[in-house]
Amino acid sequence: MKVTYHAAASVVLGAASAAAIGGTFAAGLVLFGVLLDVDHIEHYGSRGMPMNLGGFLGAVSKTQEKLERQHGFRRGVPASWGFPVLHSVELLLFASALALVSGKLFLYGVAAGVATHLLMDLRAYPMSPRFFSVLWRAHNWRGLRLAWRKWRT
Repeated sequence: MKVTYHAAASVVLGAASAAAIGGTFAAGLVLFGVLLDVDHIEHYGSRGMPMNLGGFLGAVSKTQEKLERQHGFRRGVPASWGFPVLHSVELLLFASALALVSGKLFLYGVAAGVATHLLMDLRAYPMSPRFFSVLWRAHNWRGLRLAWRKWRT
């Protein structure tokens, strides 16, 4: 899913939650609703996208298919450590646990932002929703790689 869609949804939810809950919660929601896709920069750059402002703006505004055509790469399982960690239900559980233990509104917002991002990405990856577990991916790596080769969003 395009980063702009994540940003738009996160900003709308952030504005509503700022009015209802407060700015601290909203900041966590917006930051993590959008920034989970920071791993895309390294992923696309390692596949031929220019690592400059133009490449970055293209990655933010273009669909996966347009980026593939423009830079001549095919979507695959990202090699970056950031992808499995950032796009995971384990991160959501960790952020939720930290929020519950600390009682910090920012961490509740972080958990809400991660949940929003993952929910929006449900149709964007093969073998979803199981795909969003780091532990499941590690255990089913071969099958996931085969499914990914056939996958088209």
